[in-house]
Amino acid sequence: MAIIWSQAHVGEFSNRNGFAGSHVLRYTLHFMRGGIVGLVSSLRLCGVFVLSGFSSVGFPVTSDAQIRGYLYASVVDRDDQPVLDLTADDFVVSIGGSELPVVSCVLDSKPPKIALLLDNSNVMSEAGADPMMRDGVAEFLEIVLPQAEVGLFTMARNVETRVDFTTDRQTLRTEAEEVFSERGAGLRMMDALFDTWDERYTAEDTWPVFVLVLTDGSELSNFISDDDYNQFVNDLIQQGANVHVLLFSGQGALNPLNQLGGTQKQYGLSLTEHTGGLYRTINTPTGLPVVLTEFANYLNQQVDEVSTRYRILIEVPEELSRRGISVEVKRDDINLQIFPNRSLPQ
Repeated sequence: MAIIWSQAHVGEFSNRNGFAGSHVLRYTLHFMRGGIVGLVSSLRLCGVFVLSGFSSVGFPVTSDAQIRGYLYASVVDRDDQPVLDLTADDFVVSIGGSELPVVSCVLDSKPPKIALLLDNSNVMSEAGADPMMRDGVAEFLEIVLPQAEVGLFTMARNVETRVDFTTDRQTLRTEAEEVFSERGAGLRMMDALFDTWDERYTAEDTWPVFVLVLTDGSELSNFISDDDYNQFVNDLIQQGANVHVLLFSGQGALNPLNQLGGTQKQYGLSLTEHTGGLYRTINTPTGLPVVLTEFANYLNQQVDEVSTRYRILIEVPEELSRRGISVEVKRDDINLQIFPNRSLPQ
């Protein structure tokens, strides 16, 4: 069983000198088993920062029944300046008074590695949306931070790598201008996600990001079992990945009663929810550059926000994984915030 938790609201904790005060937190647990997601929530009040439940974030249970997972911590001083010299020894993480091992603690300062997956299937062609999609990609590449590697992929009929991950924006822009939809071609969204994840990302990539531009046409990927999908989601969470989805209802715009695109919507909502990503729908091609601009600006804001946060890897005994976790810092005059992932308040 995998356990995934998402943020209901960010919690805040000050040290014992108390310049920020204690805080009430609420977190939600998602228990993934056979594709069924259940919700459990709890409310706890404590003099230290408390998380109600813990995410195994895709890590396998170790031989001694320990579950590994990440927390993200922001620590500032009285002047609201980031405290950047902390180590794993400065954090105390505990459950019910029992201290947990802090395996590692590093600043989350590496830029994201972004896979831009474009649906160039038949719906884009029928809706006359190609120019707007190309304009949107150009806007995205212009805005998103230059140190982020971006890869360009298309997913109609076959999954195709147009440009592998690079910081060379000119190469990406030139190739993006050559992306045209294929008449009669269906979408291979899940094939593209699985293939890109398996073949283009490695364990060293600490911040993978998928940006999916989708239509509501036929999804023709190979069959994916619930177990395979759940493992994929776990793997994404394990590496701190984010998935952002833009769904263009091209068929729906032509026929409001059209019910196509259910697969894209189902997986898109699931992936964005579990990875802390954005999910947007539009029904006119002019929305493509608008939303892709939003995504690029959001990523830039994310990088600014998280670059001074700590990425903390901890181990939790499996039998305690559903109990509240408290976090403290062994430093005076600080303010601590804990986040379940890199998502920003919406």
